Amino acid sequence: MIILSFWKIVLKRKGPLVKKREKDIPDLYLDTVYFSENKPLSLLLLKAINKPGIIFKVTEIIAGKGKNIIKLNVPDIAFGDYGFVLILIDNCDESCGEDLKKEIVNRLGNDIIKIDVFTSTNSYVFLKYNRLLLLDDESIVMTKRMIERAIYYVYKKGMFNATAFLTDFGRGIGESIYDIFISELMKDVERKYEERLRDSLKMFTYIYKALGLGDMLIEGLEELGNSYRIIIRNNYECTALAKYGSKHGFVGKVGNMTKGVIEGFFRKLFNREVSVKEIECVLEGRQADVFTVDLREYAFEL
Repeated sequence: MIILSFWKIVLKRKGPLVKKREKDIPDLYLDTVYFSENKPLSLLLLKAINKPGIIFKVTEIIAGKGKNIIKLNVPDIAFGDYGFVLILIDNCDESCGEDLKKEIVNRLGNDIIKIDVFTSTNSYVFLKYNRLLLLDDESIVMTKRMIERAIYYVYKKGMFNATAFLTDFGRGIGESIYDIFISELMKDVERKYEERLRDSLKMFTYIYKALGLGDMLIEGLEELGNSYRIIIRNNYECTALAKYGSKHGFVGKVGNMTKGVIEGFFRKLFNREVSVKEIECVLEGRQADVFTVDLREYAFEL
């Protein structure tokens, strides 16, 4: 169930401290909305029988009509009897889209269950998926700009209130990361307990990055003692506040949500009370955010 390398395929986002992008790793796009500018675009969403050669035949038909495919995606892995194919066609108006739909159905017959056509010019085209799932957990998508502004307004209400609110908010995220992604890994009693702990901590760093929160390195992972040092580059919370600058009062150590995420995860993983401290922050001119983690007595309630 758990494949560590899967979580390594996550691209560093642009930001003040991000290293150069890795050329052999693509960006990840959610194909839910497109903007067409000065020319019509048509989206074809095909529901097709899961059998070899379907995508090739469809693209061959479109090319035969002299139309250019500018994006092709398979929104989901076809495990069962059918799958979906999403095709974005350049310079194709509504009549073009409908003509392609008719031609594909006529040529491929029962291999095509359904085709939906969405066309737009100088406007947005929304593809209506039922849900976005992350490992079978229903998800909500918000852009980083939305959340940056939300964090900013939380701090505007006062540093004390912001600290408590964001720390508790982070604890909930950290506990959820453990419950959703790690708990099954820790139940694998065929492997040594220490081995499971190390893999769980590695998974935590991969998931943290996959969620767009930052590039995390855990020192002390091999020893598995009671103390750890966590270094986070491109830490989302602190770089978000750095955009507003010291003129808004954002100076010093402000990684409160991050602190909560670490605390919540470590508490669930080790079943121990945890003390997390932020000792360095990019808002102080540092190159990364650094936290220390100290495990204390065993927790009695999670």
